[in-house]
Amino acid sequence: MKPNTKRLKTRLAVRHQRAIRRAIRDSVSVTDIIDAWFANFPEGSGSVTPDEARAWARVHVIVNTRTLRNTLFNLYADAAILGIDLSAYEIARKAKVSKAAPSKKELQRALAINWNNWKPGNRAAALRLRPSATLYDLLNRGTSMSDEITMTTVKRIGTILARTLNEGISPRSAAILIDQLIDDPVRALSIAQTETSYAVVQSSLDLYRDSGVEMIEYLVADPCDLCSENEAASPIQLGEQWPNGDPPVHPNCMCDVAPYVVDTKLINE
Repeated sequence: MKPNTKRLKTRLAVRHQRAIRRAIRDSVSVTDIIDAWFANFPEGSGSVTPDEARAWARVHVIVNTRTLRNTLFNLYADAAILGIDLSAYEIARKAKVSKAAPSKKELQRALAINWNNWKPGNRAAALRLRPSATLYDLLNRGTSMSDEITMTTVKRIGTILARTLNEGISPRSAAILIDQLIDDPVRALSIAQTETSYAVVQSSLDLYRDSGVEMIEYLVADPCDLCSENEAASPIQLGEQWPNGDPPVHPNCMCDVAPYVVDTKLINE
């Protein structure tokens, strides 16, 4: 059975969406933000620009990024295992693709995977305990991504705070608006999907490099101009750059890469 990569990535992302949503929601105290803001800017005290409110938020909004960072680490480990399994399957399916392929046992296991029931399981936990070089890179990305997500959250909180004065919004209503901002399932899913796709592709590329894959092709999930341009450039030498970079090339991108082989009999086509 050939895997549906987009479906597998989406299924894995949905598993992590709740944890990401909860981590963002719990990273700040709405009550503390509202109390501090209205202590500095009482109702009816005038107006502020959005930039001024955002600058205030950057200084006064206290954010705990630890949970979000750890949540992303867990996502990356799960997605790395998926990337390893998908790429091992592609190597096994395209028999002449490598000079130093994974062991016969690993390839047989990849071909025998029941993708409908696929789960990262204990292998992801083991990978977190003994990270590969690729997972180390992903963990570093998790730190920078948690900071980036936090900065965006604080900026958006500042925008809402500016509105409280400029539009006469009460503290209670302001708290509701901030609650809605930080407890956003759509944003959490977008983060989960994008980061899952990134980790799957990077771990796949890592195994392809280790296995002697020479050329790769771009597999489009949902065609857009950026992804179609990459697809049109296929195949490329492993190590070369796509016109718009490795997938994901935009938020929610579920495209992938695979070994490119000419005149090779495929298994389970």
